Amino acid sequence: MRKPWIILAIVVGVSVLALQYLSYPPEFPSPPEPCDSSAIGSRDYSIYRTLLEEITSQPRLMDGATILIPETTKVSDFYLSREDFSVERLPTERLGSGHNVMLSKDAVANFHRLSPESFPLDRGQFAELPIVISDREEVDDIFENKGGWGALGASTIVHFSRIGFSCGGNQALVYRSRSCGRRCGTGDLVVLEKNGSKWQVVLTRLLWIS
Repeated sequence: MRKPWIILAIVVGVSVLALQYLSYPPEFPSPPEPCDSSAIGSRDYSIYRTLLEEITSQPRLMDGATILIPETTKVSDFYLSREDFSVERLPTERLGSGHNVMLSKDAVANFHRLSPESFPLDRGQFAELPIVISDREEVDDIFENKGGWGALGASTIVHFSRIGFSCGGNQALVYRSRSCGRRCGTGDLVVLEKNGSKWQVVLTRLLWIS
């Protein structure tokens, strides 16, 4: 005679718990937000300016302008898939000072995600730098109709890719190319780290040279 009452008590107890669960569902943590925004912001421009200042500060054998194309360039899959050019091999590189640069996996992942994109840059962000900002169409016209490098002289054309940041925000990875003639130019991956409020280049990996 006791068994039906026991079963009924269990059913009532489970029903009460179910009602409480439905009325006050447990709070599960929300999924984490992406640690690197797809929008270009102040820290991106800070890095682009740092790299442009480095280029313009280098001594030149001849007078020439630094020409920036105000649009991020797409990074070829060739440089991301070939084992000898692989971004993931960067942590094995060693600086002359003996300091080992440990590349953040977050920075690599975000660089892979963003580097295939082309994105317009705000010209006003570079107004104070001693550079020339020229549209891609204007540069193409120089090469097609106005003599190419003969007209540009000793100028250097600079392109940058989108930047991959670590989730902590203290490391960045970017592709940079510099062209200065028919057989003059370099392309490299640059790792920067934040020191206080400034970004500093801590490692470069040459990808191509002509």
